[in-house]
Amino acid sequence: ALREDPEFKDKFDDWYNEEAIRQLVQVCGRICRGPDDFGITVILDQKFGDLYKRYPDKFPHWFKEALIDYSGRLKPSGGDS
Repeated sequence: ALREDPEFKDKFDDWYNEEAIRQLVQVCGRICRGPDDFGITVILDQKFGDLYKRYPDKFPHWFKEALIDYSGRLKPSGGDS
């Protein structure tokens, strides 16, 4: 069946993870609407680190520049950093 097809599973996993990234970036971007706005987003879920390392090229430049890694575990394994 389709669910057991490894190619389908890989494509679904990629779609699901990219959708999670899109939503996370959107939420973080809502904090600052204007040039004088500021805010802090704290991401506590350990799965974020896995997501960030697996898909570093899916995060926008502004997000990566603003990211402060207090855990020391967010060095991307590939793509741009």
